[in-house]
Amino acid sequence: MAQIPKTGPGTSTRNAALQFMPGIPALVRHIVFAGALTCKGQTLQGLGDAGITRPPSYQLTIKRLPSMTVERTLSIIKPDATRRNLTGAINKCFEDAGLRIVAQRRINLTREQAEGFYAVHKERPFYNDLCAFMTSGPVVVQVLEGEDAIVKNREIMGATNPDDAAPGTIRKLFAENVEANSVHGSDSPENATMEIKFFFQDSEIVG
Repeated sequence: MAQIPKTGPGTSTRNAALQFMPGIPALVRHIVFAGALTCKGQTLQGLGDAGITRPPSYQLTIKRLPSMTVERTLSIIKPDATRRNLTGAINKCFEDAGLRIVAQRRINLTREQAEGFYAVHKERPFYNDLCAFMTSGPVVVQVLEGEDAIVKNREIMGATNPDDAAPGTIRKLFAENVEANSVHGSDSPENATMEIKFFFQDSEIVG
């Protein structure tokens, strides 16, 4: 059993921890640095093969490290991509990055649906062309789930203009132009909630 040394004047708790680190697996060392040593003596169990006997003056307190938030976001695979049979290739990008598809439907948007979905852009000069494009062929609407899914989805998609998109992103790989840029993704938690509800009932989303 490894003995945790006592600290003396001028010796920090971190330095004391470092002295018994070498023989302890990396995961245990990581946990130790996330905690603090306080008073109490007993054998520390549950750390694999590295049992640590603590003298009466020490106890290891473990603090949980912050975790990322599991989110859901709406994804649309646009007509230019479905026309070229790219649904599988695009979804592979999402899944390879750790996102899961928890709801999915292939549909033909009506003009009314397109106008409702893109109502936020109604005063923009590209609004009519956008609605016409989104109703020009089938789309795949789907819900993606994962840690920080909203930001991660947008990183995977790349910039709106494929000329500005980073290498390896969906739009750099597959988009034809700014309008026919293959994918749509929610840009905020609030919009993700609204956009998911636009296409799916809660009972249709299976996590």
